[in-house]
Amino acid sequence: DTITELLERAHRSIDSVDVFACTQPRRWFPAAVAESVGLAPEKAPHTFDELAHIGGVAVVVNLLEARSRGMLTPGASVMLYGMGAGITRAAALIDW
Repeated sequence: DTITELLERAHRSIDSVDVFACTQPRRWFPAAVAESVGLAPEKAPHTFDELAHIGGVAVVVNLLEARSRGMLTPGASVMLYGMGAGITRAAALIDW
């Protein structure tokens, strides 16, 4: 719901998102969230194998991973998504 609401407020579609950086409480989580909103899993880099669950900082670390993979090109649309226990969650869109 958080991602859907963000896209609606930004007048954007999920197809416009080039990179998805999020938390990683499990190895499969970034790809699963990406797929659940209609993004290809390869748009959701993760560092779980190297760093495991690192809490909310994973959003930034996975953004850095996207940069190291060459995914952050000028004009790229980047979605950041973080969630915590319970109902805590947030999302943001950045035009790189």
